[in-house]
Amino acid sequence: MVLATHTLNRRRLLLGLGAATALGATGAGVTAYRSRQRELSEVASTAAAKESREHLLSGHFHAAVESASRALSLAPTSMDALSAWVHAEGLFLLEVTPDANRATAFIYKTWKLGARGPLLAFATLSHAVAVGNDRYAANLLNQHGKLKVEQDPLHDYAAGAALDLLCSADAEARFQRSSEAWPGCSLPSLRRARSLLFHGRLEDCAQELAQRSGPSVGVLESARKRLTSSSLEPLQLSADTISDLPRALRAIAYTLSISEQSQIPVDVMLGDVDCAIAAAFCGELAAAAKDLGTAQIALEKACSLRSELASAHTQLIRVRLLRGDLEGARVAANQFQDREELQRVAAISAYESADLAALKKMQEEHGADSTPFVWPLLSMAIALLERTKPVQLADLEQSLKAGVSWADILLVDAALAARDLAQLDRVMRNWTESSPARVKRQTLRKNISNVKSP
Repeated sequence: MVLATHTLNRRRLLLGLGAATALGATGAGVTAYRSRQRELSEVASTAAAKESREHLLSGHFHAAVESASRALSLAPTSMDALSAWVHAEGLFLLEVTPDANRATAFIYKTWKLGARGPLLAFATLSHAVAVGNDRYAANLLNQHGKLKVEQDPLHDYAAGAALDLLCSADAEARFQRSSEAWPGCSLPSLRRARSLLFHGRLEDCAQELAQRSGPSVGVLESARKRLTSSSLEPLQLSADTISDLPRALRAIAYTLSISEQSQIPVDVMLGDVDCAIAAAFCGELAAAAKDLGTAQIALEKACSLRSELASAHTQLIRVRLLRGDLEGARVAANQFQDREELQRVAAISAYESADLAALKKMQEEHGADSTPFVWPLLSMAIALLERTKPVQLADLEQSLKAGVSWADILLVDAALAARDLAQLDRVMRNWTESSPARVKRQTLRKNISNVKSP
């Protein structure tokens, strides 16, 4: 009996050991399988992250985000995957669509997943620019400078975009540094060329674009040529091609394409304006092509985005004057308290009200100053009101071609005084918009025709 019990226990022990060995082997197999799957996921994640970066180099932002998202889902704890995703998503916000909700979700996820250093600095700047918060962007730039954030081409790129948001001429230097450290990517170079155009550095822009080609380069070159008056023809790009451009260039492309034939709504252009200085630049491009309606809308947008942008104020006042809108110019000059523009508007207002004494007082007060008066036509305005000597129409024609404020009105007045109806009609044919000053002259022109009629 004892022997039988001992044999049974031994058999049970052997069975238990066999089961344990089998379970151990199974557990080891599962561990090995999981380890192998993790290795495969990490390899696939690394490949997807690399693919995302290649898409960014070629400007394919949607594809870059898709690849980076796949990389992060395959390896949620991989810093390589996180870096690829942050860069792809940040550039998507900067160059495709600045959706505020997406930008907020982006910065929250970036922080939650553990991004730090230059990666987090890039993300915060991209978020600030995407939502158009210039003061937040300025604070971040100051903070990153104090912390001496490690130099990184993507952080430099976002910093350049933030400086554009602040209308700073320093933006181009950050884009240049980004371009030098990010070989193979054209984005920083294109952004630098745009910033150079914003600040009137046309030759530097031409040099930056000299070795590049493609639709984006074509847009910037067309803008540069328009400013030099070497080409005022509308840009011939399809709406689909423009929509595929980086956002930084789309508003410029739309502005260059606007014509009577294109029928591109101005609000489409405004929807892609990413900063105040870009809106002001679009206004400048439109004004160069004599599209004063589009110019005024773009400049009003610029002033609303950043009230500190003095150049936009000046351009807006001058465009309103070129459209014959003296009251609108007066309102803008008072709003922005621009001393020179207030003087210009005051002089033109005095002329319109035939206040010869006020004009002569301005001339006397400015007489001792070596610089020209802000309104170059002051002397001609006085001569027209005094009617003591004829005003040379040719001089006023040159002023009109040069875009001097109120030159068209003075030329019409001089032509009326000289009864030069041909000249009178040539100027009035270009008045596509009505204003009190223009209606007043058009009425005088009609009266001349009525007197001549039998």
